[in-house]
Amino acid sequence: MTFEHQILRETARFLDSAGAAALGPRRREAARQLAHAWFAVCFDALGKAPALLDGEDVAAALLEHLPAHLGARDPLAKEAGEVLDALLVHLELSAFVPHAFEQRQALAAHLGAFEATVQRGDRAGRARALPPRPIVHRAEKTGRNDPCPCGSGKKFKGCCARL
Repeated sequence: MTFEHQILRETARFLDSAGAAALGPRRREAARQLAHAWFAVCFDALGKAPALLDGEDVAAALLEHLPAHLGARDPLAKEAGEVLDALLVHLELSAFVPHAFEQRQALAAHLGAFEATVQRGDRAGRARALPPRPIVHRAEKTGRNDPCPCGSGKKFKGCCARL
């Protein structure tokens, strides 16, 4: 399953929840857009399922990644507090969330800064998910007949290479 399918599935699950219904019909489109953006940040930018985020992840999502999904002075930023709070409640009711308290504390602590960032428009469009870079080992490869790096004095092939 690709990230886009996960994002759409999680968005639909949230919109079908009682928490989203409690937001009211006039906020349904705002809830859909913000939930889609939140799940995109979780899966694409942070590389984690939303239930596995901790407080630092929520802060990074709010301050660095989520403003990129909204335009400068986007009115959705004012709706974000209620929608994201309902989304966190939905996650707590539908899955085990080990850092639920941290998520709620980070949301409350950084929501004002998120709204100010969107109002200024200084980060909108800048923070994009970068593809993961491959790990490149720069150490020289030990040859079979080289001395063993463990310091035994034996050849590598007769010492640690056998393990």
